[in-house]
Amino acid sequence: MTVLVAVAVAATLWWLLADPAATVSISNPSTGGAGNARGEVLRTALAAGAAVGAAVTLVLAFRRQHHQEVPPRTPPTMPSSAG
Repeated sequence: MTVLVAVAVAATLWWLLADPAATVSISNPSTGGAGNARGEVLRTALAAGAAVGAAVTLVLAFRRQHHQEVPPRTPPTMPSSAG
């Protein structure tokens, strides 16, 4: 699970930082310029990682509940040929 979250964060960072529009300095100094844009990119990447972690957790919880509620299958018995 940790690997999936790390891959999601890394892929999102790579995808967003490769976009020149996300890293261009903003001329308004009150917004923080390029540092603020990179902070938003990092925040978005961490949110994507959190979303992947939440999805994996939901899948594991669903499988655990399903495993506990469904009785195990028993193989059909073969008729014995005694005689």
